[in-house]
Amino acid sequence: MNRALRSSRRLVMARAVTLLAVIGGIGLPPRAISAEIASPVAHCLKVGNDDATRKLTKSLVADARRVFDFAGGSDQTVQETTTWRCMSGRVWICNYGANLPCGKGDVSKTSEGGDQFCADNPNADDIPMVATGHSSIHRWRCRGRGAVIDGQPFSIDRRGFVVQFWKPI
Repeated sequence: MNRALRSSRRLVMARAVTLLAVIGGIGLPPRAISAEIASPVAHCLKVGNDDATRKLTKSLVADARRVFDFAGGSDQTVQETTTWRCMSGRVWICNYGANLPCGKGDVSKTSEGGDQFCADNPNADDIPMVATGHSSIHRWRCRGRGAVIDGQPFSIDRRGFVVQFWKPI
């Protein structure tokens, strides 16, 4: 198959996937849906709860700076590292970090990645987040070759997001 035909097929497939996502409301990344909502505050007042996390709008940058005490950095950086959602009619924001997930918290009491880590590191005192997943609300350790919960440093709100990372504006 020649290169032009392959390229054409990829373009048709990409357009079809995009159309299905728009029609079905599935698979849209936060950056794609953020443009649909001009005023996050008005949107949250209207819908009450909306668990979709979206790229921070320019109108919320000053709030993010205040809430997270950002003195430096560009407005663009604040926008790119902060997300928003609605809970109880209010806008809530989260700033991503190396170990700060802004998605829903993982409340599972088992960890497949932790078990795999423990198989190679029996009785390890700590299992790194790269093995258990960054969204786990638990701290993990190895008991023999299996992962066990060793505390719960994080809790979740009534919508399932980690309380410690989300702040209302």
